[in-house]
Amino acid sequence: MIDTFSDPRLFPDVRVADLALYLQRQGWRRVEHPNHRLLVFEPHTAQGPSKLVFASSDDYDDSPRMIAKVLEVLAGEQGVALQELARSVHSIDRDILSVRLMGAHASSRGLPLDSAMNLVSQLRDFLAYAACVEENPRPYFPKATSIGRQYTGNCVFGHTFPGSFGFTIESPTGPGPFGSPDETAEPFERRVMGRILRGLNDLREAVLSGSPEMLATRYQQGLNANLCEVLEDTLKQSDDAEIEYSVAWSPEWPVPADLRAVRTVRLEQRAASFLSAAARQMRSVEESKAQTITGRVVALQSDGTMSDDQSGEDLEQIATILWTEQKGRKLRVRVSLEPTDYALACDAHKAGEIVCVSGRIEKQGKFWTLMAPNNFTRA
Repeated sequence: MIDTFSDPRLFPDVRVADLALYLQRQGWRRVEHPNHRLLVFEPHTAQGPSKLVFASSDDYDDSPRMIAKVLEVLAGEQGVALQELARSVHSIDRDILSVRLMGAHASSRGLPLDSAMNLVSQLRDFLAYAACVEENPRPYFPKATSIGRQYTGNCVFGHTFPGSFGFTIESPTGPGPFGSPDETAEPFERRVMGRILRGLNDLREAVLSGSPEMLATRYQQGLNANLCEVLEDTLKQSDDAEIEYSVAWSPEWPVPADLRAVRTVRLEQRAASFLSAAARQMRSVEESKAQTITGRVVALQSDGTMSDDQSGEDLEQIATILWTEQKGRKLRVRVSLEPTDYALACDAHKAGEIVCVSGRIEKQGKFWTLMAPNNFTRA
């Protein structure tokens, strides 16, 4: 019979260094011991266990069982579930996002290999876009920016877990602040994970209230259109399973006040339609925003010679401008111009000059188009 509370197989990720750091942060102090193979900690008060003893290295055969025994004692002292405490110790310097597929299909037969690969890819995209939105809160990104790749490059793919199909992603937060946490800015990685859980909780509330508009109004703190679309695809490819998300927070940093009571968020298949509706709204907001673009004319197009019953106003004359947007991405934007402005565009193209024009940029098929262009000038 397995001793559930001291079975080391239940806590394969808790390392000696994690446990030692956790105890130090909890006020325990290390005391010297003649046996170098052992670490001994005493509490900061007279209450509770007098000492905790465990192996000084992960390489010793008895280290896993000694760690499991210490975790059992600490869980009893703190009045928390043993698994919850183990996750806190393991996540001492990292936030851990768990994504679990719930349901008979997920727990009994697993997932096809292609589906599993797609889910991992979607999870990577989800994390990348969360980092992008945290850096620059926008309702929609044409594609992920470099900050997304940098963030996912620092994340670690953790262990899966028994009983259902799922993944864990470890997001390093680094050591906690030396001074007061209130005086130290949260690390970017913690803010990204907070955005993810906050957005998922917003989605749950939107589904309960029947209002996808709620998501569209909260993109600055939660999900934007890209995140909604990735989640929608994940739900559609999950073989009718529900998906449960949770975060084990690093105790090195305070948990955001609005997320302290959020334990898990479970998404049902019907959430996909809410995600789709919210994404459409947010794309519309971003694409209809008026802005000014500048750049060189790289292509010119006119619909040909006028017939006798046409005037110059009937001609479709388009200039394509190579525009570098705010985050450094180059876009070819098509602009329909009046004849006089088109003539200016032709002259600017010949001279290699910069032009400037205002309007609303939208994606139409494969092309970016500036709608309602105005104030076309040569720089």
